Amino acid sequence: MAAIVCPKCGRLTEGNAPACIHCGARLGKAWAVERAAERVLGDVNVTRAFLGFILLIYIIQVILTLLQKTPTQLEKGGIFSNFSPAIQVQWALGLQDTRMILAGGEWWRVVTAIFVHLGLLHLFFNGLALWYVGPLVEDFFGKARAVLLFVGTGVAGNLVSLLFHIGGGGASGALFGWIGAALYLGFRRGGVFGAHIKRTMLSWAAYGFLFGVFVPCINQAAHAGGFLAGIGLAALFGWEKREWVRTRNILAAAAWLLVLLCWFLAFLHYKADFALVKGV
Repeated sequence: MAAIVCPKCGRLTEGNAPACIHCGARLGKAWAVERAAERVLGDVNVTRAFLGFILLIYIIQVILTLLQKTPTQLEKGGIFSNFSPAIQVQWALGLQDTRMILAGGEWWRVVTAIFVHLGLLHLFFNGLALWYVGPLVEDFFGKARAVLLFVGTGVAGNLVSLLFHIGGGGASGALFGWIGAALYLGFRRGGVFGAHIKRTMLSWAAYGFLFGVFVPCINQAAHAGGFLAGIGLAALFGWEKREWVRTRNILAAAAWLLVLLCWFLAFLHYKADFALVKGV
């Protein structure tokens, strides 16, 4: 009889048994779902996947913007003009907007806004920070928790923004979420390495919040919401814990599906939303 490793206690148990013979954790179909999620996540570099998806969305925004321009406008526009998405396209495609979320029922904007960037510099700085922090989070928390932290803290940051009626977009809420999670890791890890992580993440957080003080258009509510959510979720799905193995893998797969569903709804409503903003 084939043996498997119990996702809860980590000991070998009978593969065909409905529950672990050691700790009683249920196996069966739930185990099959967890294994499927683990196999999918196992082949994915989470940092590159999110960066690639963000870049893809930006390219789509640019293409949709270029389609709205006349040949004369294209001729007159420079590189920053032609390769910067129009605000109308960004809004129609999924920027956070309090009125459209609360009154219009377009709840998916809380998710899609994470991946919509306002220009090349916005994309570059967020991408650079994610590239630096992402591997640390992914290595120590694992792929599943990295996905949950990114999507969860990005949504948390946008929900806080919603409370203050702040619109916009960008992955900075999720980025601050990863920074908060890495800061938690530094405190829990301890020692010289833990102290180094704490110093680095505190520096990143300080630079980010101070930068927001001098640049008024930066969404500090999303930064703060994502940062605090990162610490909270990191504590919940702590890097040293084994208890959430099955749950976090399934939730991570569900988080990817949620992102794809939200973008499906955004593209489905794009034409109507663009006509709405164009008519204003």
